[in-house]
Amino acid sequence: MPISRPNTDKPASALFTLEELATHLKVSPRTIQRMVQAEEIPAIKIGGQWRFLQNVIADWLAIRTQLSGKDSLTQMIATAPKIVPLSRLITPERIVLGIAPGSKRDVLAPIVDTLVNSGIVEDREAYIQRLLAREEMVTTAVGAGVAFPHVREPEQTAVVRPCIAIGICPDGTDFQSLDDEPTYVFTICCSASEVVHLRLLAKLSLLFRQQHVVPAMRAAVDSRDVMRLLIKADSDLTASF
Repeated sequence: MPISRPNTDKPASALFTLEELATHLKVSPRTIQRMVQAEEIPAIKIGGQWRFLQNVIADWLAIRTQLSGKDSLTQMIATAPKIVPLSRLITPERIVLGIAPGSKRDVLAPIVDTLVNSGIVEDREAYIQRLLAREEMVTTAVGAGVAFPHVREPEQTAVVRPCIAIGICPDGTDFQSLDDEPTYVFTICCSASEVVHLRLLAKLSLLFRQQHVVPAMRAAVDSRDVMRLLIKADSDLTASF
Protein backbone atom coordinates (compact mmCIF):
# COMPACT_ATOMS: atom_id res chain seq x y z
CA MET A 1 0.00 0.00 0.00
CA PRO A 2 1.51 3.38 -0.92
CA ILE A 3 2.09 5.84 1.90
CA SER A 4 0.55 9.22 1.22
CA ARG A 5 0.77 12.41 3.21
CA PRO A 6 -2.24 14.66 3.78
CA ASN A 7 -3.46 16.75 0.89
CA THR A 8 -1.35 19.91 1.01
CA ASP A 9 -4.27 21.96 -0.27
CA LYS A 10 -5.96 21.39 3.11
CA PRO A 11 -4.89 22.86 6.47
CA ALA A 12 -2.57 20.77 8.65
CA SER A 13 -5.43 20.23 11.08
CA ALA A 14 -7.68 18.62 8.41
CA LEU A 15 -9.65 15.62 9.60
CA PHE A 16 -10.73 12.43 7.88
CA THR A 17 -14.22 11.14 8.47
CA LEU A 18 -14.44 7.39 8.95
CA GLU A 19 -15.63 6.95 5.37
CA GLU A 20 -12.91 9.23 3.97
CA LEU A 21 -10.23 7.32 5.86
CA ALA A 22 -11.58 4.02 4.58
CA THR A 23 -11.30 5.35 1.03
CA HIS A 24 -7.82 6.72 1.73
CA LEU A 25 -6.61 3.35 3.04
CA LYS A 26 -8.58 1.36 0.47
CA VAL A 27 -10.43 -0.71 3.06
CA SER A 28 -14.08 -0.91 4.07
CA PRO A 29 -15.60 1.49 6.64
CA ARG A 30 -16.39 -1.59 8.74
CA THR A 31 -12.66 -2.38 8.90
CA ILE A 32 -11.90 1.12 10.15
CA GLN A 33 -14.67 0.87 12.75
CA ARG A 34 -13.25 -2.42 14.00
CA MET A 35 -9.77 -0.88 14.20
CA VAL A 36 -11.07 2.02 16.27
CA GLN A 37 -12.88 -0.26 18.70
CA ALA A 38 -9.77 -2.43 19.03
CA GLU A 39 -7.56 0.64 19.68
CA GLU A 40 -5.51 -0.14 16.57
CA ILE A 41 -5.65 3.31 15.02
CA PRO A 42 -5.46 6.83 16.50
CA ALA A 43 -8.96 8.35 16.56
CA ILE A 44 -10.87 11.13 18.25
CA LYS A 45 -14.57 11.68 18.71
CA ILE A 46 -16.11 15.05 17.83
CA GLY A 47 -19.84 15.66 17.94
CA GLY A 48 -20.53 11.96 18.33
CA GLN A 49 -18.57 11.02 15.20
CA TRP A 50 -15.14 9.46 14.82
CA ARG A 51 -12.54 11.73 13.21
CA PHE A 52 -8.90 11.10 12.30
CA LEU A 53 -6.15 13.75 12.12
CA GLN A 54 -4.53 13.41 8.71
CA ASN A 55 -0.95 13.98 9.84
CA VAL A 56 -1.30 11.51 12.72
CA ILE A 57 -2.70 8.88 10.35
CA ALA A 58 0.20 9.48 7.95
CA ASP A 59 2.67 8.90 10.79
CA TRP A 60 0.80 5.81 11.96
CA LEU A 61 0.73 4.32 8.48
CA ALA A 62 4.42 5.01 7.91
CA ILE A 63 5.33 3.23 11.15
CA ARG A 64 3.10 0.24 10.32
CA THR A 65 4.80 -0.09 6.95
CA GLN A 66 8.29 0.15 8.45
CA LEU A 67 7.47 -2.55 10.98
CA SER A 68 5.87 -5.04 8.65
CA GLY A 69 7.47 -4.45 5.28
CA LYS A 70 4.19 -5.71 3.81
CA ASP A 71 1.50 -4.15 1.65
CA SER A 72 -1.41 -5.63 3.58
CA LEU A 73 -3.04 -3.37 6.14
CA THR A 74 -4.20 -6.46 8.00
CA GLN A 75 -0.61 -7.64 8.31
CA MET A 76 0.43 -4.18 9.53
CA ILE A 77 -2.19 -4.26 12.24
CA ALA A 78 -1.17 -7.76 13.28
CA THR A 79 2.34 -6.49 14.09
CA ALA A 80 1.13 -3.75 16.44
CA PRO A 81 2.21 -4.42 20.02
CA LYS A 82 -0.11 -4.01 22.96
CA ILE A 83 0.71 -1.39 25.58
CA VAL A 84 0.88 -1.84 29.31
CA PRO A 85 -2.09 -0.92 31.53
CA LEU A 86 -2.44 2.71 32.57
CA SER A 87 -1.86 1.67 36.17
CA ARG A 88 1.81 1.14 35.25
CA LEU A 89 2.15 4.42 33.36
CA ILE A 90 0.55 6.91 35.78
CA THR A 91 1.69 7.94 39.26
CA PRO A 92 0.21 10.60 41.57
CA GLU A 93 3.50 12.52 41.32
CA ARG A 94 2.90 13.10 37.61
CA ILE A 95 -0.60 14.52 38.05
CA VAL A 96 -0.86 18.31 38.42
CA LEU A 97 -4.11 19.78 39.74
CA GLY A 98 -5.16 23.42 39.78
CA ILE A 99 -3.33 24.66 36.69
CA ALA A 100 -4.31 28.27 35.99
CA PRO A 101 -5.53 29.37 32.52
CA GLY A 102 -2.73 30.79 30.42
CA SER A 103 -0.59 30.33 27.35
CA LYS A 104 0.32 26.90 26.07
CA ARG A 105 3.74 27.22 27.67
CA ASP A 106 2.16 28.25 30.98
CA VAL A 107 -0.04 25.16 30.94
CA LEU A 108 2.56 22.67 29.76
CA ALA A 109 5.51 23.76 31.92
CA PRO A 110 4.23 22.44 35.30
CA ILE A 111 3.34 19.10 33.69
CA VAL A 112 6.80 18.78 32.16
CA ASP A 113 8.28 19.65 35.55
CA THR A 114 6.80 16.43 36.94
CA LEU A 115 8.60 14.49 34.21
CA VAL A 116 11.87 16.21 35.06
CA ASN A 117 11.43 15.70 38.79
CA SER A 118 10.77 11.98 38.31
CA GLY A 119 13.80 11.54 36.07
CA ILE A 120 11.82 10.80 32.89
CA VAL A 121 12.97 13.89 30.99
CA GLU A 122 16.44 15.41 31.40
CA ASP A 123 16.25 18.63 29.37
CA ARG A 124 13.17 20.57 30.51
CA GLU A 125 13.40 23.44 28.05
CA ALA A 126 14.16 21.24 25.05
CA TYR A 127 11.13 19.07 25.80
CA ILE A 128 8.83 22.06 26.23
CA GLN A 129 10.07 23.47 22.92
CA ARG A 130 9.34 20.17 21.18
CA LEU A 131 5.81 20.14 22.60
CA LEU A 132 5.23 23.73 21.47
CA ALA A 133 6.64 22.97 18.01
CA ARG A 134 4.07 20.19 17.68
CA GLU A 135 1.33 22.62 18.70
CA GLU A 136 2.41 25.01 15.94
CA MET A 137 1.78 22.26 13.37
CA VAL A 138 -1.74 21.52 14.61
CA THR A 139 -3.36 21.78 17.99
CA THR A 140 -3.43 18.64 20.09
CA ALA A 141 -6.65 19.79 21.77
CA VAL A 142 -9.06 17.37 20.14
CA GLY A 143 -12.25 18.70 21.70
CA ALA A 144 -14.53 17.69 24.58
CA GLY A 145 -12.17 19.45 26.99
CA VAL A 146 -9.13 17.25 26.30
CA ALA A 147 -5.68 17.78 24.79
CA PHE A 148 -2.92 15.25 24.14
CA PRO A 149 0.31 17.29 23.93
CA HIS A 150 3.16 15.27 22.48
CA VAL A 151 6.37 15.63 20.53
CA ARG A 152 6.47 15.14 16.77
CA GLU A 153 9.26 12.54 16.73
CA PRO A 154 9.27 10.58 20.02
CA GLU A 155 12.35 8.55 19.16
CA GLN A 156 14.46 11.72 19.20
CA THR A 157 13.68 12.52 22.83
CA ALA A 158 15.78 11.27 25.73
CA VAL A 159 12.97 9.55 27.62
CA VAL A 160 14.01 6.78 29.98
CA ARG A 161 10.69 4.89 29.96
CA PRO A 162 7.11 5.25 28.77
CA CYS A 163 4.78 7.13 31.08
CA ILE A 164 1.87 9.54 31.20
CA ALA A 165 1.78 12.96 32.85
CA ILE A 166 -1.47 14.83 33.38
CA GLY A 167 -2.42 18.42 34.09
CA ILE A 168 -5.88 19.66 35.01
CA CYS A 169 -7.08 23.23 34.53
CA PRO A 170 -10.44 23.29 36.35
CA ASP A 171 -11.52 26.63 34.86
CA GLY A 172 -10.49 25.68 31.34
CA THR A 173 -8.17 27.54 29.01
CA ASP A 174 -7.93 28.39 25.32
CA PHE A 175 -5.73 25.71 23.74
CA GLN A 176 -7.06 26.27 20.21
CA SER A 177 -9.29 23.24 20.51
CA LEU A 178 -10.82 21.76 17.38
CA ASP A 179 -14.29 22.38 18.80
CA ASP A 180 -13.43 25.98 19.86
CA GLU A 181 -14.28 25.13 23.46
CA PRO A 182 -12.05 25.45 26.57
CA THR A 183 -9.62 22.65 27.36
CA TYR A 184 -9.47 21.25 30.90
CA VAL A 185 -7.33 18.10 30.82
CA PHE A 186 -3.85 17.82 29.31
CA THR A 187 -2.34 14.37 28.96
CA ILE A 188 1.27 14.06 27.82
CA CYS A 189 2.17 10.67 26.36
CA CYS A 190 5.85 10.28 27.05
CA SER A 191 7.73 7.59 25.11
CA ALA A 192 10.82 7.18 22.97
CA SER A 193 9.00 4.64 20.80
CA GLU A 194 6.75 5.85 17.99
CA VAL A 195 4.76 2.63 18.16
CA VAL A 196 4.04 2.92 21.87
CA HIS A 197 3.41 6.64 21.44
CA LEU A 198 0.71 6.16 18.80
CA ARG A 199 -0.96 3.33 20.65
CA LEU A 200 -1.07 5.41 23.81
CA LEU A 201 -2.78 8.21 21.89
CA ALA A 202 -5.31 5.76 20.48
CA LYS A 203 -6.01 4.25 23.90
CA LEU A 204 -6.40 7.61 25.62
CA SER A 205 -8.68 8.97 22.92
CA LEU A 206 -11.03 6.08 23.61
CA LEU A 207 -10.73 6.44 27.37
CA PHE A 208 -11.72 10.10 27.28
CA ARG A 209 -14.66 9.21 25.10
CA GLN A 210 -16.34 8.25 28.39
CA GLN A 211 -18.26 11.45 29.10
CA HIS A 212 -17.92 11.35 32.88
CA VAL A 213 -14.11 11.35 32.90
CA VAL A 214 -13.34 15.03 32.23
CA PRO A 215 -15.95 16.46 34.66
CA ALA A 216 -14.76 14.05 37.36
CA MET A 217 -11.13 15.05 36.81
CA ARG A 218 -12.02 18.74 36.98
CA ALA A 219 -13.70 18.17 40.32
CA ALA A 220 -10.88 16.08 41.81
CA VAL A 221 -9.08 17.48 44.84
CA ASP A 222 -6.39 14.83 45.11
CA SER A 223 -4.03 13.36 42.51
CA ARG A 224 -4.62 9.85 43.81
CA ASP A 225 -8.33 10.28 43.12
CA VAL A 226 -7.46 11.21 39.52
CA MET A 227 -5.26 8.14 39.20
CA ARG A 228 -7.97 5.85 40.56
CA LEU A 229 -10.51 7.45 38.21
CA LEU A 230 -8.35 6.84 35.15
CA ILE A 231 -7.51 3.26 36.11
CA LYS A 232 -11.23 2.55 36.61
CA ALA A 233 -12.07 4.16 33.25
CA ASP A 234 -9.34 2.09 31.63
CA SER A 235 -10.74 -1.08 33.21
CA ASP A 236 -14.26 -0.21 32.06
CA LEU A 237 -12.99 0.45 28.55
CA THR A 238 -11.19 -2.89 28.41
CA ALA A 239 -14.26 -4.73 29.68
CA SER A 240 -16.43 -3.14 26.99
CA PHE A 241 -14.57 -4.89 24.16
